[in-house]
Amino acid sequence: MQQLTELNAKFAIKGKLEFVEQAPGVVLAKIANEFATATVSLYAGQVLTFQPVEAAPVLWLSEKAFYEPGKAIRGGIPVCWPWFGPHASDSSKPAHGFVRTAQWDVVGSRQLDGGQIELTLQIVDSEATRAMWPHAFELTQVITVGEHLNVSLTTRNTGKEAFEISEALHTYFKVGDIRQIGVLGLEETSFLDKVDGGKEKTQSGPVRFAGETDNVYLNTESSNAITDPVLERSIILGKTDSHTTVVWNPWVDKCAKMADTPADDWQHFVCVEAANAFPGLRIEAGASHMMQVTYMA
Repeated sequence: MQQLTELNAKFAIKGKLEFVEQAPGVVLAKIANEFATATVSLYAGQVLTFQPVEAAPVLWLSEKAFYEPGKAIRGGIPVCWPWFGPHASDSSKPAHGFVRTAQWDVVGSRQLDGGQIELTLQIVDSEATRAMWPHAFELTQVITVGEHLNVSLTTRNTGKEAFEISEALHTYFKVGDIRQIGVLGLEETSFLDKVDGGKEKTQSGPVRFAGETDNVYLNTESSNAITDPVLERSIILGKTDSHTTVVWNPWVDKCAKMADTPADDWQHFVCVEAANAFPGLRIEAGASHMMQVTYMA
């Protein structure tokens, strides 16, 4: 784990980017510029907040989120990698992979010509990762905070054999009332309804919410929009090199069982996730793949 003094000496940008300790083992990068503010946890490599100037927060972050090594942080943009959902053959391995409970290193920071702040995080294979997933890799995340938020996730196969991954940027969006929003851009798209036993269905009209929702939309590279009449805004998600979109909300009963989430907060977030899953990706030795999402509100 990089030390706080080292991080600030090497990567801080005066008045724009600083590193602070949130809890033991959890360091945050705090970003502020003329466009927006954001926070990024180096533990989990996770964007936690993004709020344009004079606007409501774009991301939802649980007031009861755990900031403890070994536990996932509920909210923001968790990184699911190198598998999405439960491990295919070993239920003892962590859901959604191991990087969302791992320390990431800062490898770069800069202010771009337009005033945006760019932060680059990275995690590489180690003895600990190879015990869970026996491959050599380099995973790099570039987070750019400006008028919009841009997140790219690049997987590089540094080994001698091909490997397969599935991945997602498991983004939690803050909404006024889940029952009144709509998710656009998935009309007429086939999806797996995981609440209904994984049955394949076709989306009719915008996605609306009247109960627990866990839909995996297949073969879609389209942008999405979340329309929110309560907060009087639309959030646009533009993605590249992602062929899957996941839409999730736990609703009343599941939310009540989540120790890191206020019981009523199911009403105030929705997850719309850029992903590559069902199927995932095959990455040849020496090759790389980048998935990228831009969030506009």
